[in-house]
Amino acid sequence: MFSVLNIIYLAGIEAMMSIETIFMSFGISLVVGIIIAVSLLSQSRTKIKASKADKYISSSLKLTQSSDVYTHTTTTKHKVN
Repeated sequence: MFSVLNIIYLAGIEAMMSIETIFMSFGISLVVGIIIAVSLLSQSRTKIKASKADKYISSSLKLTQSSDVYTHTTTTKHKVN
C-alpha cells in the first residue's frame, strides 16, 4: 500500500520528467532554429560584390555617350480637408 510520501515522491518524479521534456524540446527547437537561420543567412550573401554592370553587358555593346534623359514625372494629388 502506498503511503502519502510515496505518492508525493512519484508525483515529483513525474513533474521532473515533464520539466526535462520541456527543456529537451526547447533545446532541440533552438538547435534546429539556429541551423535554419545560418543556412538562410549563408544563401542570402552574394559571393562577389559587383560594382559595375560588366557581368550583364555583352562584348558587342559599344557606348559612345554618357547621358541621362529625363522623360517625365508622376505626381499624385490628394485633397486636404
